[in-house]
Amino acid sequence: MSNSCPQVGSLAALLSLLQLRQNCRWPVQQGVELLVLCGERGREVMLNLQPTHLPSGLFQRLLRRRAQLPERYDGCYLCVNADRNLSCWRQLDDESTDDRQQIAQLFNLAGIELAG
Repeated sequence: MSNSCPQVGSLAALLSLLQLRQNCRWPVQQGVELLVLCGERGREVMLNLQPTHLPSGLFQRLLRRRAQLPERYDGCYLCVNADRNLSCWRQLDDESTDDRQQIAQLFNLAGIELAG
């Protein structure tokens, strides 16, 4: 997936670096990676899903879920790149102290259990 920033081995490690405003990535499971980017635009998280590891029809299910529950997924965006990698993305609130909850929102949208 992405090799441009340090890799961490757990959600706790990712959250620690996020508080320090440091970029990092966490390979959640095969084909799924959580990427943290901190920069001029603030703090962003992106849940990247490789197409070879996606169940058939996942993109349509995510679009439907996002459309049916707009309040629950407010601030969450979906995109597909040229390699057909699916990303669930959101900018994190700077004043929020519960980064885990905002990250969990992306996992919930993707239908993936957030452990750790």
